[in-house]
This record gives sequence, structure tokens and C-alpha cells, in this order.
Amino acid sequence: MVDTVGTVGAVSAGGVAAAATPAPQGVATDATTAKVSALPPLSPVMTADPLSGTVITQYLNQQGDVTAQVPSTTAVAYLRLGLTASGEPASSSGSSVVA
Repeated sequence: MVDTVGTVGAVSAGGVAAAATPAPQGVATDATTAKVSALPPLSPVMTADPLSGTVITQYLNQQGDVTAQVPSTTAVAYLRLGLTASGEPASSSGSSVVA
């Protein structure tokens, strides 16, 4: 059997770590949190648009404003309305018939 119970490091046997122990590696501190919040927004941002059936990719500047978008806002508007590039309604059968 064990004759004595002592302390191991900063934790006593069966106890809890002392309050003065530093934060473990990888845990955010106030300084780390400040650095993370100062990072620029991630770019590009990709979002799915179920109405147009496309994935929209937006490129952002340092302030988070959209500087470019693929497909363009005009193209997305056409796709949302079901129009072709010429502005005509897309045929539901896949081919157009001219009389």
C-alpha cells in the first residue's frame, strides 16, 4: 500500500489544480483574442443560392466589403428569374421551337 499521499506538480492527490496555473497551450487569452479579432475577413466567401441553383463566390477587401462576385449580380438575377443570357425565358423542354 501507499504510505503517504503527497502533491504531484501543482495538483494535490485527489485535488484540483491551483488557481494560479497558467492557461494550457492553445487556449485563448485576452491577448490572443485581440489578435484574432483584428484579422481581416476570410476571402473569398462562397455561398449556395438555391433559387438560382448556383454557388456565388464573393471576394472581400480588408474591411469586409464585396469587391468582386462570380457570377455577377446581373447573372444571378437572370438565373433567379429563369431567364437566358438574351433575356428570354428558359425553355422547360430544353430546346426552343421557332414556328
